[in-house]
Amino acid sequence: MPRRKAKRNTTYRERYNALSALEVYMRDKIQKLWTLIALQLKTVEQMLMVSIMLELDHDGDFFIILFMLWNHCVHSCNFFQQLDNLLMEITPDQVVPRLNPPNRHRTFDLLHEGWCYQHTRFCMVQLQELYHLLEFPVTFTVSTKGNLASSEEAFILTMVKLATGKTDVELADLFGFCGDAMVSMIYRHMIGVLDNKATGILYGGADCLSRWAHLFPSFAEIIKDKLNMPHYGGLAFDSVRLIGFVDCKFDETCAPGSGPMTDEELAERWPLADLIQEAVYSGYVKAHGIKVLTVLFPNGITGYLYGPISGRENDIAA
Repeated sequence: MPRRKAKRNTTYRERYNALSALEVYMRDKIQKLWTLIALQLKTVEQMLMVSIMLELDHDGDFFIILFMLWNHCVHSCNFFQQLDNLLMEITPDQVVPRLNPPNRHRTFDLLHEGWCYQHTRFCMVQLQELYHLLEFPVTFTVSTKGNLASSEEAFILTMVKLATGKTDVELADLFGFCGDAMVSMIYRHMIGVLDNKATGILYGGADCLSRWAHLFPSFAEIIKDKLNMPHYGGLAFDSVRLIGFVDCKFDETCAPGSGPMTDEELAERWPLADLIQEAVYSGYVKAHGIKVLTVLFPNGITGYLYGPISGRENDIAA
C-alpha cells in the first residue's frame, strides 16, 4: 500500500495526500518511540532466552516480570505500528486522481498577441520569424532519460524566462507543467542550443564585427545626427567615427568556494577558498561576480559579446 510523503518531497499528482509540517512532526515522534520500544523488546527477548538457557524457575518473580515486560513491549510495538499505518498509509478510497494541467502558451497557436509582447518583448510575427530563422529541429531530447520537448515550446519558454526572469515554479504554472523539473531541463538544454548557434555570430573572433562592416557608415551617420539634435547640445559635428557603444555588465554571484566540503557535521572547508573568492571579487562593486563586455549598435542589436570573465578585471582590462 502506498505511503504518504512530506509535501516538499511530493510531485503535483501526490500533493493532495502529502503530510503537513505538523503531521511530519507527529510521524517523527511516532517512529522514534516505535524504535525505542523495538529496541527494548529485543533486549527483553534476549534476557528471556538467557533465563531459559539457565533453567531459571518459570514460576519465579524475575521470570514473571520479564514475561510481563515482554508482553507490554509487544503490545506497544503493535500500537505504534497501527498509529504509523493510520497516519502514513494511503487507502484506495483516499486516492483521488489528479489530471495533468492543460497545456498553456506552448505553441504559437495558443499565444495571444498582447500576452506575447508582454512576456517576450516580441510581437507574434517577430517571434515566429525568429523561431524559423534559427532552424530548430522538431523536438529536443532535454535529458539523459529521454525526456522530449517540442522546439516550439522550448523556444517560447526560454524567451519568456530571458525576458521576465520568472522562476521555474512560476513558469511551470504559466505553461501548464506538472512540476518545475521539466522546465529546468528545457531551459538548460535550450540555452546550450542557442549558445552553439551564437558561436561565430555573437562571439568567437573579429569576424563577428566584420559582418557588420558594410553598415558602419550608416551607424556613424545615425550617431552624428543624434548628437547634433538641440536637446543633445547641438554639437554640429560634420562627421563622427563612432559606430556603437561598449557596455560592461557585472552579474553578482555567490561567494565561490565557501561552505563545508560535505554535509557532515564539523566538515572541513574547501582548500584555498580565500584565493578562489579573491579571483572573482570586484573591489569597485564590493561583490563577487562575473562580467560580460558587449558592443551595442544604433539599430538596437548587440553585435559582439566578450566573456564571461572574472569580475575582478576592470572594464578597460576586459
